Amino acid sequence: FKDGKVIHPSNHVEMVEKPDGTVQLLLDKVTLEDAGKYCVVARNDKGEITNEADVTTVPPSRKIEKPVAKKPEFEHRLRPALLTEEEPGKLEAIISGAPKVKVQWLKDGKTITPNDHFTPIEKPDGTVALLIDKVTPEDAGRFGVVVTSDEGEIKSEANVTTVPKIMEEPIGKRPEFVRTLSPVELEEGNSLKLEAKVIGDPAPTITWFKDNQEVLSSERIIMLEEPDGTVSLLIENMTPEDAGKYAVVASNPVGKSRSFAFVDVTALPKKEPEFLDGLKPVNLPEGQSGRLEVLIKSDTKPEIKWLKNGQEIKPDDQIHIEHKPDGTQALVLDKVKPEDTGIYSILAANHHGESRSSAPLTVNQQPFFKKTLQDVEAVEDFPAKLEVQVFGVPQPEVKWFKDGRELNPDKDNVKMSQLSDGVMSLIISSCHPEDSGKYSCIAKNPLGESSSDGSLTVKGKEKIEEPQTAPVFLTSFRDVSVKEGEIISFEAEVGGNPLPEVKWYLNDLPVTESDNISKMFDGKKAMLEIRRCKPQHSGVYECQLTNSLGEARLKGKADIAAHIPPRFIQRLYNTN
Repeated sequence: FKDGKVIHPSNHVEMVEKPDGTVQLLLDKVTLEDAGKYCVVARNDKGEITNEADVTTVPPSRKIEKPVAKKPEFEHRLRPALLTEEEPGKLEAIISGAPKVKVQWLKDGKTITPNDHFTPIEKPDGTVALLIDKVTPEDAGRFGVVVTSDEGEIKSEANVTTVPKIMEEPIGKRPEFVRTLSPVELEEGNSLKLEAKVIGDPAPTITWFKDNQEVLSSERIIMLEEPDGTVSLLIENMTPEDAGKYAVVASNPVGKSRSFAFVDVTALPKKEPEFLDGLKPVNLPEGQSGRLEVLIKSDTKPEIKWLKNGQEIKPDDQIHIEHKPDGTQALVLDKVKPEDTGIYSILAANHHGESRSSAPLTVNQQPFFKKTLQDVEAVEDFPAKLEVQVFGVPQPEVKWFKDGRELNPDKDNVKMSQLSDGVMSLIISSCHPEDSGKYSCIAKNPLGESSSDGSLTVKGKEKIEEPQTAPVFLTSFRDVSVKEGEIISFEAEVGGNPLPEVKWYLNDLPVTESDNISKMFDGKKAMLEIRRCKPQHSGVYECQLTNSLGEARLKGKADIAAHIPPRFIQRLYNTN
């Protein structure tokens, strides 16, 4: 405003408002007519404030005389005030005269120190005020303001009276519980539901408490409010720590009401993890992916270990371990291989103990020959053995053929043996010329079949074109030292015509042939093999050659380290 009239923006006048609250009135080129009383008014819905200043204009050549200092004067003195308690209060005066003054406020003759309750204000227009944060009955009394400058001092006083705030009677209805909370007893792990029904106008605000602490929503805590006033508190998987006094408070501007109930949670016995669904045997074709899975129940999160044949399994590119929130644990194998066959176990442990579940995983594969049939030369009336090593899962069925016709074992001359390591043998106890021919071994299981071929040649005992000689050993035996369960083998090249008869002895006792012990002689080499040796096979072995012109003997020694059962060399003792 200028001289009480509103100022409008123009080419001569510009109004500026800055974000920090600064407001400016800019005059482009001042004229003598711009002199007068200027006022700025700021208002909102809570009230308004004003600020005034006089503007004097002079011709460019005229010098402005420095104002003469004078004693400050009150344009408006303090006036008696009636202040409402619990509301802000304000005392105000306006001074003029001295440009620099010191303002001091008093109450009942004592200086007021500025604080959160009393705030002094000084404005450029000469207004001085004392703001009271929230009026209290103690604020009643005589207030004064003292204004001091170099030219003198002035003082103004006024009485302040306080009155209580008039409270308006709220409109509506205080909350009331028409159905209250009920006590609950439940077992650990179950879900809790507390429910009540409340009415009120306006609709009340609902707050839940446990043992005087507010309950906040979370993943397992849900609070519901229905239009009919039903309120519910739902808590999943209760623990003994959740037991206590629960309360629901309903409040609106008219008042508040509460309902409470006690909740008791019975703790379940703590125990080791339990397999609700254990491991089951699995059969997989080679190259297919497999999954071993269990379902575990445990009071606390268990520590999980997977084992294969007693050795811990570490995840890699082929092996993956899965954990699910419902307690499901899984071991996933990509593109299984025969070496993945074994006994798999899962070990689940918590503070109360551990549990284990085990099952075999079998990788099925079609038969294949790790050791194929070899051509064999045998001597008439001496034994011959044709041998292969075949693998497959399920274990393949093996059949032997001679010149395309299936062979069957008989009691006297033809025997068939099968060892656990996959070694299959066809043994002819006494060879004859008609036993010569092409032999085949065919292995078959549900996934396929495989075959291996070899020939048997039976030679006569006597070499007619060569002179007759007594038996002789052309090479010697090597002493052997092995562990129980390993192979013992003695072999030597021999000579003699006619071919000698070969006999074997252990510690001077004849060695008897069996599925585990085989004796071979092809006219050039005599051999004794024990596939799975035992401690009783230790000792001195002797090979004896005999023909019509004489005999020869050769000895070798076998030492077998027996398996020793485990024993404690230091035992556990009770410890406190």
